[in-house]
Amino acid sequence: MATGQISQRFQIVITGPADLDVAKTFSVARPLTVTGATVFNIAAATGTLTLAGATAGTFSATTAVAPLAGPAIIGSNATGAGGEPTQNAAIFAANSALLAGEVVTLTTSAATITTVWLNCIANPATAITVT
Repeated sequence: MATGQISQRFQIVITGPADLDVAKTFSVARPLTVTGATVFNIAAATGTLTLAGATAGTFSATTAVAPLAGPAIIGSNATGAGGEPTQNAAIFAANSALLAGEVVTLTTSAATITTVWLNCIANPATAITVT
């Protein structure tokens, strides 16, 4: 037997242009869980993405080894000039639940990271049993 959840999926889209390397903040309107991030990098260099919540603590993804904390590594633009590839960043489940009213801070390492999509689900969800 397995379990599952019914929950609304949605995205929070943060768009520069070209200024996400300065801390940006927003307030969470309702409880949610961040399940992943999609990041647009227009540069030929790697970058980073850091997300922090006021009460949940840092919930950023990372490629670093233990203790699994730090910025997500965003790959370089391998498609050449004019390309804007997306890079997916995982979010650690232990720190991904955000409270209504919580202030979230998003910072990237370079102005060439122009857009961040935070993939979210409503929380709490409705539990179901899969048999």
